[in-house]
Amino acid sequence: MEPITFVLAVFAAMIYALLGYLKSVDPEGTPEEMDWPKIAATMVLGVLIGFGLAVMDIPVTAETVAVQMLSYTGVLYLVEAIIKAVIRRWQAWKAKSNT
Repeated sequence: MEPITFVLAVFAAMIYALLGYLKSVDPEGTPEEMDWPKIAATMVLGVLIGFGLAVMDIPVTAETVAVQMLSYTGVLYLVEAIIKAVIRRWQAWKAKSNT
């Protein structure tokens, strides 16, 4: 297990969380306040993905660092999007069944 794989995935999660914050502004141009629980959730997800990828023992070379960073960011986005979709669908189903 290469620790650099884990570190790269966590770093990708940090970049992803920071970009998510930087792109969020209201219509007047006021930046969104830091949502620490949301950032923490993204970081935990990055740690879990990093651990999973490190266990898979994917080699990291100088030539592939950029590609792996983009791949880890993509994996993070997909996993986060799937989790959000499931939670939102479940909440909508639950709200609909309560009425």
